[in-house]
Amino acid sequence: MKSAASPANAAACATKITSVPLLDIQRQHTPLRAEIDAALARVCDSGRFILGPDCEELEATLADYCQSRFAVACASGSDALLLALMAGNVGPGDEVLLPTYTFFAPPALSGAWVPGPSSRY
Repeated sequence: MKSAASPANAAACATKITSVPLLDIQRQHTPLRAEIDAALARVCDSGRFILGPDCEELEATLADYCQSRFAVACASGSDALLLALMAGNVGPGDEVLLPTYTFFAPPALSGAWVPGPSSRY
């Protein structure tokens, strides 16, 4: 009887391994490709990467979807978290609860954000 860790079993298992892509968006991206390409070209051609009409349209659409008066587009999730901390007037001594399994940005931002003239972020 061969052990599970035998070289023969290892070779057999190695041939059965299938590569799983880290990020495969083709199924959802393909039908939208022309629309996405047109939007990117429009923004690149205008040179208005921030505060342009496309950004305003996105914010209005998001606000409507969320049934809110306002929405703010951010450059990254870290910016969005920082904005939320600032909007919530989170300051020294406030407790910020975080999930145990998360990206490094939430704990980094919650520990670095100190409101005031010498804010660190």
